[in-house]
Parts: sequence; structure tokens; C-alpha cells
Amino acid sequence: MFQADMEPVKADLAKLRSLLDHGWTFYSIDWRGLSESSFRTTVLLKAGKRELELQSDDDEFFRFCAKQKVSVDENGDAAFRGIADLTRYHREAFDLAHDPEKRLKAAFQLVATGKVRLTFSPETLIDEFLRSKKWGEARFLPLKTQYFEVFACIVLEGKRAADSEQRLRQLYPESARYANRIDLLLRKAFDPLNDPIKNYLRFTDINRADFSDLTKKLLDELAFQQRHL
Repeated sequence: MFQADMEPVKADLAKLRSLLDHGWTFYSIDWRGLSESSFRTTVLLKAGKRELELQSDDDEFFRFCAKQKVSVDENGDAAFRGIADLTRYHREAFDLAHDPEKRLKAAFQLVATGKVRLTFSPETLIDEFLRSKKWGEARFLPLKTQYFEVFACIVLEGKRAADSEQRLRQLYPESARYANRIDLLLRKAFDPLNDPIKNYLRFTDINRADFSDLTKKLLDELAFQQRHL
């Protein structure tokens, strides 16, 4: 937040660049829209204990600052890199948002009929993407260029898993009691509404564990109970 007693200094991009070249660094960046295509940008610079607040309605000033703004996570680490090309960003955002229902329907049909087979594991690549601080790497581009196909693959895989669970419960009704207990524990431990990225990564870590011993114990207990019914 900016200090209320500081009077912003009107500046242009040349002045801002000059200050940055002489040791000043960004502390915070803020802007508000003046119209559909113009913004008032306010930045707070720091150099040691000194602070300086600049303000400008200039478009070049806004574009330069927009590239510097970085979101951070709860640990203060960079979470999103700045947008280097706003024109490309808006074009790609429009492409993803244009008639998504139609594109999703087409993606589901192609994946379901086997006409789309991804050359990578969606879950693995998403996991690596969330853990990485280099999200602009080319290896992550399929998550954007094949977004609808990736989405369809994950949803269909989830449906297959749910169908398998239903068949297992029908064959072994007693397994429902264990499944419900595990489901309750997972929902409490990995609440998707509470820090979803961190919980997704924790969940994928758990999925890498070897559950063979636990599975054997559960099946042995089930067999024991069936023998003594």
C-alpha cells in the first residue's frame, strides 16, 4: 500500500528508467483504468531507506510497468512471470475464451473415439508445471495449445476411475466402508478450496507412494470378516 502523505511525482518512462539505472527498485505497482484503453499507473520505488512515488497516465509507462509486475505466493516467491507481449496475451486469452462449450464438446468426442492421443501424461505435466518457476518453458506449451484436449482427457480418466470404483463396490460391498473412510480423510487433508495448488501437489506426492502393503492388509481383513460371517 502507498503512504497517504506522499505526493506522487508526475513522470514519464525516461525518468523511471533513469531512476532504475541509478539504484532505485520497484516496491509496488498499481494502476486503475481511466478508459477502455488508458490507465493511470502509480509505482513506489525504494533505494535504501528512501522512497519515491511516481505516477503517469502514459501508455508506454503503463506497458513497461505491466511487464515488471510479478505475483508472489505466500512464501514471497515469484509465482507468475510478467507479460512480455500484451497483444499476444490478449489474442491467446480470446482464443481460449471464444466459444469454449463448442470446443470442449469437440475435444470430448475426439478423445472418446481415440482420435486424439496425447504424447504426454497430462497429470504429470501439470504437476511439473505447478512445481516449476520457469513456466514459460516450451515443454509446457501443450497445456495451452491443447488445453481442451487435456481437459477432456483428465475428465474422462476421472470418469473411468469413478466407474471402476463403482464396480469394485458392487463386487465387494464391504469395500465401501473403507473407501468412504479414505475419501473423508482425503477431503479433509486436500481441500481443493483451500490453497488448491499446494493441495494438488501434496495429493500427487501421496499418489506416488506404494500402497501395496496397505491394500494387502485391507483385503486380508475383508477376507477374514467374510470367513466369520
